[in-house]
Amino acid sequence: MSNCPRCNSPQPHLHPAAQFEGEVDLCTNAFHLTVTPQNTIERIAKVYGKSREEALAEAYGDPREAREIERMAHEQDARD
Repeated sequence: MSNCPRCNSPQPHLHPAAQFEGEVDLCTNAFHLTVTPQNTIERIAKVYGKSREEALAEAYGDPREAREIERMAHEQDARD
């Protein structure tokens, strides 16, 4: 995985603020919507102030596909 092209964060859950013209805002690059074990849908929703369904739609496009990917990731984590 490469770094965020906007804020240069090395991982999606590391969410440094981006300063622009004296105002500080969270980096809004789609890189930070990448779901990882540390950057869960719940965390993405909380950071961006969205519902879980809105975060699923932004991260994956199709919430049903997102739930299946999350289920498989949780199963893999349980095996590891």
